[in-house]
Amino acid sequence: MSKVVPKDWIGCPKKSYLIGRKFVAFKTPLDETFTKLKKTEIFTPNDVFDWLTKSKIKIGLWIDLTKTTRYYNSKEIINRGCRYEKIWCEGHGSVPDWKQIKTFTDIVDNFISECPDEIIGVHCTHGYNRTGYLIVSYLVNKMNFRVDDALKAFSDNRPPGIYREQYVIDLVHRYHGDINKHIIMKPFWTKPHQDDARHPNPKNDEIKILRNPSIRPEYHNHSNKRNDDPYHRREQNYHQFRYTEQPRNHIRFSESSNSHNHPVRIDSRNGHTSAIPHCRTEILHGDKVHKRKEADKRRFKEFIKKRRERRKLDRANDERGPYKTDHEQNYYSSHYRNHNSHNKYHRS
Repeated sequence: MSKVVPKDWIGCPKKSYLIGRKFVAFKTPLDETFTKLKKTEIFTPNDVFDWLTKSKIKIGLWIDLTKTTRYYNSKEIINRGCRYEKIWCEGHGSVPDWKQIKTFTDIVDNFISECPDEIIGVHCTHGYNRTGYLIVSYLVNKMNFRVDDALKAFSDNRPPGIYREQYVIDLVHRYHGDINKHIIMKPFWTKPHQDDARHPNPKNDEIKILRNPSIRPEYHNHSNKRNDDPYHRREQNYHQFRYTEQPRNHIRFSESSNSHNHPVRIDSRNGHTSAIPHCRTEILHGDKVHKRKEADKRRFKEFIKKRRERRKLDRANDERGPYKTDHEQNYYSSHYRNHNSHNKYHRS
């Protein structure tokens, strides 16, 4: 009985050009048990080795990032004299965690120290998101790429690049890049009426390095300024990301809690306590406070980063700030007037 082919696998481009002069990304090969494929759609582990052999490139390390063993038998890789490593990555929108990044980095470092002239093949189901995330992380951590250049190097050699927004945002946030430089494109192979020639595969008899600035040697040094300006980095972290992501990162809601349930009006009695069961106030990092409140007959959560830096978000996480409500404005105005009159009274 034939196995089920992964979704969108057939139209997905098979392989990439050389990335960072060290990596080749490709979609997962399928063995002969997948019998419902046309001749032009067949892509087996042997096809990967034959393609690289024709390009006069030797692959010495094969890293499998899928969370299954049903696509092919790993013995096929080992029998070709290639080292096989398996890193179980979740996929389906789940970004690799720091343990998986460290595992990938250690495996690659050990291999490069032993076989510096051989190439590393990396694949997940389609060879884009998990594969791109870990390759980009390695380029930044070990080859001194800027994250923006590493993302461009991957997208240039494996078009259209990482196409899940969550992966790109996490990489840019982790390595202090500029989210405005990246256009996330929907994969063309998910559109059945478009021609695959928009992003052609490398020919089977050749592999080439695209000459783009992101893989030039001068980018592989410590002269870049990505960490030199702490103020600029702090401003990036606050301004460049959408406010749908920022509160989640700072507030860290628990998985079981609903951040919008049971809003209450915050006043002097409950503003700094958690005495009311459904009013949860969290103080984080000293000056960051999360409170829930009801205002103007709408439910908001309020993110207070500094004394004068507030953001209100509704149930859809749409930004409603920074601003003060009429009640707040009247309170601050009256407090200011009373404070001035009190000082005037004592001066007289």
